[in-house]
Amino acid sequence: MKKNPITKAAGSKLKPQNRRHRLLCVLASLSSVGLVTTFPEFSLAQNRQPPGANRPAAPARKMTDEEKRKDRVRALFADAANAQNNGAYPLAMEQWQKLIKEFPSDPLASSARYYLGLCFQEQNPPDYANAVGAFRKALEDKSLKEHEEALVNLGWCLVQLGTPNADADKNAKSALVEASKVFGSFLEKYPDSPSADRAIFYAAEAESRLGNTQKAVGLYNQLVQNKKLAKSTLLPEALFAIGFSYEELKQPKLASENYEVLIAEHSKHPLVRDANVRLGEIALQMDKPDQAAARYEKVIASPDFKKSPLADYIYSRYAFALAKSGQYAKSSDAYKQLSAMFPNSKYAQNASLSMAQTLMRDKKYPQAEEAFKQVLAGKDTKAIEAAHWLCQIALLQNRKDQMVPIAREALSWAAQIPPKDLTPLAKSQLALLKMDLADGLFTTADGKTEARKLFEQVALETIDEAIAARATYNSAFSALQTGDLPEALRWAEAFEKKFPKDELAIDVAYVRAEALLQRGEHPAASDAFEKLVVSAKDHPSRGAWELRGITAQYLSGQPDKALVRLDRLFQAEKDPAIAGNPAILAEARFLQGACMLKMAKPDEAIDALQKSLQVSSNWGQADEVLLVLAQAYESKQDKANAKTILERLLKEYPKSRFKTQAEFRLGQLS
Repeated sequence: MKKNPITKAAGSKLKPQNRRHRLLCVLASLSSVGLVTTFPEFSLAQNRQPPGANRPAAPARKMTDEEKRKDRVRALFADAANAQNNGAYPLAMEQWQKLIKEFPSDPLASSARYYLGLCFQEQNPPDYANAVGAFRKALEDKSLKEHEEALVNLGWCLVQLGTPNADADKNAKSALVEASKVFGSFLEKYPDSPSADRAIFYAAEAESRLGNTQKAVGLYNQLVQNKKLAKSTLLPEALFAIGFSYEELKQPKLASENYEVLIAEHSKHPLVRDANVRLGEIALQMDKPDQAAARYEKVIASPDFKKSPLADYIYSRYAFALAKSGQYAKSSDAYKQLSAMFPNSKYAQNASLSMAQTLMRDKKYPQAEEAFKQVLAGKDTKAIEAAHWLCQIALLQNRKDQMVPIAREALSWAAQIPPKDLTPLAKSQLALLKMDLADGLFTTADGKTEARKLFEQVALETIDEAIAARATYNSAFSALQTGDLPEALRWAEAFEKKFPKDELAIDVAYVRAEALLQRGEHPAASDAFEKLVVSAKDHPSRGAWELRGITAQYLSGQPDKALVRLDRLFQAEKDPAIAGNPAILAEARFLQGACMLKMAKPDEAIDALQKSLQVSSNWGQADEVLLVLAQAYESKQDKANAKTILERLLKEYPKSRFKTQAEFRLGQLS
């Protein structure tokens, strides 16, 4: 399924896990204030008292160089700490860097590098690259007092450097790989750390971004299933991530189970809304629109829904689910409400069109027609689609004559829309509209030539689109209907090359076979029809196609082989495609009689031809049956019966195309 916006957690353009990065943008380590003040000997500068301040004054002693150095280090550390504690990160960074530069080998320099990394991480905007560099340098000191915090913050910053599509950026990919290793090292060394849940969670995030979805699920489950971490605030995030990951793995049942756990165990968490949306999407994918509508309804009923991210999209999915479940009236109302609640939304802009389509599916054609006409007035890309559906309503209501003016007018103003404004969907709708015009024209006596040109134009312009197959078939069929047999064959062959597996392939094969028959290429036509019948066992026209193939074999001078095929047909008389169609049986007996006569077997011919008339005397070629029957009697020198049959032909079919021939033969017999 192509992902729509709601496949991400609401309000994000990233995966749900990436959205969570922003929601939980500060990893649970000690705050910068706490971190800095963990050193009691280095409290804020203004609170520091010189050693021995409460003792009686002692004789002044000159400070050694080492004591001066330590005092300078402590002063820089205190100033930097004070600035960082107050959120003055630029000043704090300046002081930390000064301390590191002046005293790179001092034991406090490693701590300074760690706090410098925190400043890079917490400034606005964060500088994760420099933060990573500072944390790495600090961790080179194996005796670093803040080793635990530095390790977990390094991992988190590396995850932030990874992009959603890590494959597109080698640096991002390497950052994520390193993050996974860092968190693994952290958990091995500090399994009971207060930050263990975050380490597990972001290790899973790193694997997910790397595309290792199954491995990510395993890590998320470590967090969810660890009883020691039962109170972690990241559990809802992890459950949602597991659900979404299972969706990516095409396991909707497992995805649904985790979303349900999130809803049941964390009912007040903001992600409950997103979980219900995902469950709605899964229900739609599993063709359970009633369940989907119920899920969306819960989301819509939640407090402050209108202010939530993607609220307009969710409402449009609700309306769609209602329509798909057959609740057309509610769906129509929902689309109206969508337009009222979110007038500037792109989904609201499509609501009128969607509402009209819903009414059409509900077979409320007059109301649908009025709704489409309202959209049509905009004369924009959506109006093109509305015009197409108006043509379809006219077709459904057997008002084909109205298709032509609707389509012509729409195509006229659509031609004024700048090409750059035509989306791929709009171009497809234009092609459909041209097909509507051609379909309407083809039903008229003088519109077939223009219709053919339109079919061919669409076939050539949309060669790689879904409609191209139908346009190509229509080009072949319309050429056959207008007697242009070479073009019918050309288009049929083009279809067979381009769309060999399309559902219209069987119908195109008929056009080709019929064109060959009408061109007088009887052996080729016979073979083509025989192959067609074999490949179309369940097609309603199979019986008629079989007879056309037998006709071709008869006309190719092979009446004996034609009779073999006819015998197979008579054996299948119980076949619904044959037994329920008297015209097919009548034609089969007619062909049997013609073959017998061709083989100089007049008695068998007379028997078959009489059976044809008994089955049906009003099918399309019944007059020809009488003419051949008269010929059979003539071949037996039975002039009386021949004369009677010819007189019957003239009486029952006064406008027969064989009238002149019958009158001539009757004159010869008199």
